[in-house]
Amino acid sequence: MPLHTGYVEHLVSVANKRVRRRLQRRAVRQGWSPAELAAAVRAALGPRGPSRPGRLKRPATAEGGLLQLGVESRLWVNRCEVAVDVVEQEATEGRPSAEVGQRIQEIAECLKAVERAARVARRRIRNAT
Repeated sequence: MPLHTGYVEHLVSVANKRVRRRLQRRAVRQGWSPAELAAAVRAALGPRGPSRPGRLKRPATAEGGLLQLGVESRLWVNRCEVAVDVVEQEATEGRPSAEVGQRIQEIAECLKAVERAARVARRRIRNAT
């Protein structure tokens, strides 16, 4: 199936071949991003499945760590802007489904945690200089 390597890490975590194949087909048919596939895999595996990514590798240098943080932060901000645009567009076309409404609430809570973590990181980085 025409999925790039960004999808593989999520698919290989599904031991059941039929479930893995079903998720793979849905990802292709519905045009899922790797993040959407990851969410579907978590949902399929249930509460016993992997709930968070593995431990991050510690950067070799402060410069390398800050470079990686900057690149990933910009990527995340872009992803956030695109996703919010889609949510707003769908909202103008009609009331979001209950599932989308629930996801919005989950993401709002997650964004609060990101905001707190960013505030702490900013303070710690400033204090280190």
